[in-house]
Amino acid sequence: MLDKTDARNRDSSEETLVSDSPFYPAARERLVLETRRCVAFLNTSPVSKAHALVIAKSVTASLFGLSLDVQAELWETVGRAREILMERFHPDGLNIGLIDGAEHLL
Repeated sequence: MLDKTDARNRDSSEETLVSDSPFYPAARERLVLETRRCVAFLNTSPVSKAHALVIAKSVTASLFGLSLDVQAELWETVGRAREILMERFHPDGLNIGLIDGAEHLL
């Protein structure tokens, strides 16, 4: 399910999803898109067929704990994942939301 463009364009400086992430490990068959510092994958308990999560590979308690470069890459990944999900599942639309803060993961 990995977007083939990104699979070909990975470089050796690519980060991996860290083991202290609440989303580790992300099963390869659920991957939608992977970039150098972000990953998008289908949810294990979806509320719709195109339900996906887009996260930074590094762990922070808040989106705002990420560098501005990683925040920008995260939003680019959201846009690209949206395109992939629209093409793959043909939904009428998508909800794009943000959960910020570690307490939401408990």
